Amino acid sequence: MKTFDTQLRVVDEVDVGAADIAAWSAESSSSELISMYLPTHRVGREVTQDPVLFRRLVAGAAEEVTDPALLGAATRLVDDREFWAHGSAGLAVLAGPDGTTAIRLSEPTAALTVVSDRFHLKPLVAALARWVEFDVLAISRHSVRLVTVAGARAVEVEVAELPTSMPEALRWDDREPQLQSHSGNRSGRGQVAAAFHGQGSANDTRDVDLDRYLHLVDHAVAGHRSGTTRPLMLAGVDDIVGAYRKITRCAHVLDDHVAGNPDQLRPDELADRSRGFVPSSAADAEQRARESFLAGAAATVRTIEQAVIAAAAGQVASIFVPADCEYWGRYRPGHRLIEEHDSRGPGDHDLADVAAVETLRHGGQAFVVPAGDVPGGGTAAAMLRY
Repeated sequence: MKTFDTQLRVVDEVDVGAADIAAWSAESSSSELISMYLPTHRVGREVTQDPVLFRRLVAGAAEEVTDPALLGAATRLVDDREFWAHGSAGLAVLAGPDGTTAIRLSEPTAALTVVSDRFHLKPLVAALARWVEFDVLAISRHSVRLVTVAGARAVEVEVAELPTSMPEALRWDDREPQLQSHSGNRSGRGQVAAAFHGQGSANDTRDVDLDRYLHLVDHAVAGHRSGTTRPLMLAGVDDIVGAYRKITRCAHVLDDHVAGNPDQLRPDELADRSRGFVPSSAADAEQRARESFLAGAAATVRTIEQAVIAAAAGQVASIFVPADCEYWGRYRPGHRLIEEHDSRGPGDHDLADVAAVETLRHGGQAFVVPAGDVPGGGTAAAMLRY
């Protein structure tokens, strides 16, 4: 974590847990809690547009609040070059009377500003389910690196005895041609002329060198990963990855790999290209919840309105809500009446957000998925405890 402003806390997605979401969702005496989300970029020309978009979101929030001081840290963040120089795929900014928190996200998020009496937290609930931990072994003849990924963080780690490249690993090898002989044709006076041949072709030598190099790499990596259950993603050209798979002693090596020469890829780029192949820690739980809902293993509800009421009462064991659409309206804790609106008005909540967060607050499981993936085809899918 790095603090850029005395009233601003900057954290990574990896630092946000269910307890943080519960704390942010607790009842507040303020009716002006500000939630801002936007897609951001790590590199490229688009990086310069990120603060421009954020400025527009801050300006939009300023039109809805009565206390401009709530946006003080966010306003200063717009012009903080150091902050924007360390980009991510997305950004969440939560501002209220207790301070401002900026959260770097590992996935892009739609631009959105919500001012209400509760924070909009659905994108952060989605981030909880994206949590992954894995390693990436990026290997070529000219470079080898091990990157450890935890949530949004990707860090190259030092590994004892890991060679830096194939030339470095084999630098002490004696590669002078070795000759062997065998009996040849008889020559004059009954003598046998020896016939000489080489140790093998150049291709054979290259194959032997690659094999020895990969064994040295694997010895170091397998030792470093001893005892871990983190998946290992390989990155490299097909022939090197294929050769490494045949000799590795590492456990939990994934079947897929990041194809192509990985030498120019930064740790975060290796992580981004790997994430789609790595199951999240919540993937099994989501699948079990989906199957239970579809099997009718317990009572269920299939609308956002019913889900909000049940979740607030602590009835929901698991819930699916849509990531890519909002259902604007008002819900008052302790009441069974819900207002619904066609578009967001001042003080409105996304009812899908309320249902997901209330489920988490009462110890249930919440899954934020594309609208088309909500099981049962309803606006929500909640399995009830009773």
